[in-house]
Amino acid sequence: MGVSCAGARAGIERLEGRITPNTCAFLERQLAFGRMATGAPPSAEQTPEEAVRHPRVAAYLDIFDPEATLWEAGSTPRTGRLVIGAAIAGSLRMVPDLYYTGTDVVADGSTVMFGQWNTATVKGHKVAYPQIARNVLGDEGRTIQARRYYDRHVLVRDTLPNAPKGLFDGIADHGRAPARGLRPAQPSPRAASPTAWPRGTPGTPTRCCAGRAGPGWPGPDWPSPW
Repeated sequence: MGVSCAGARAGIERLEGRITPNTCAFLERQLAFGRMATGAPPSAEQTPEEAVRHPRVAAYLDIFDPEATLWEAGSTPRTGRLVIGAAIAGSLRMVPDLYYTGTDVVADGSTVMFGQWNTATVKGHKVAYPQIARNVLGDEGRTIQARRYYDRHVLVRDTLPNAPKGLFDGIADHGRAPARGLRPAQPSPRAASPTAWPRGTPGTPTRCCAGRAGPGWPGPDWPSPW
């Protein structure tokens, strides 16, 4: 049975597929966390049991089944409430203003591909980049398996003179769009300006991210987005 899920649709640029009550519940929780203010971030002195009681950490964990497994790009899988909770608590300490909205979201049965646009402040510099995640849903629409991927090419394409070409530049779907439910194409607000961060301007991500090794820039200064 499909549902309209009007509240979640309002926070997503493009939503496709049959939206079941479980899917709608997942979308609502995912978006609620993305727009929620952190307030005072979790303390590094807190135990994992204490950290999961932080309001935003609790909202994040509400997305997941208690025994869920989460794979972040470039890291080992995390399983269980306390382990996943400790990871998000650490990220919120580093980027307490983390915020996101839904971009391209597709649902197929118990599987949801959730695209989002992330923004945060890292060491005083605003950064933004897209993410896509595959979520397998269980009871009440809670994630039992999640696999996330990040495209951080957007962080360097407008700030480094010799930035590499984007992996998917020039790739597009040229098939015919379905007649039913066709929505006129509208430019995303973030795409209105061709240059997200003009070279050399204050606030660009160059300083915060320079020297990172590899496409995922793993390192102690660069957080898992959540």
